[in-house]
Amino acid sequence: MSASPTKESSPAKTDKALFTEKEERVLKAAWSCLKTPPEIDIEKLKEAAGFNTTKTAQNTWGVIKKKLATLTPAGADGEGGGKHSRACILT
Repeated sequence: MSASPTKESSPAKTDKALFTEKEERVLKAAWSCLKTPPEIDIEKLKEAAGFNTTKTAQNTWGVIKKKLATLTPAGADGEGGGKHSRACILT
């Protein structure tokens, strides 16, 4: 028998959650505390996330980035949600 090449399973496709609920909450809060925008290597993201084209990776990241810009830890802005003061760093 010949061995057929198989793709390794990505963390996003496993049944078990990568982060606990608390870790996810901290991750979201940390995102709103960034001092500078993250520099995303779109080509690397394309490969790591399994996108077929760079444009798809860019578009998907853009949607996610907009959602992340709306995150605010409950009570951090006095109202428990909405755009945080650093939303402009994500554009």
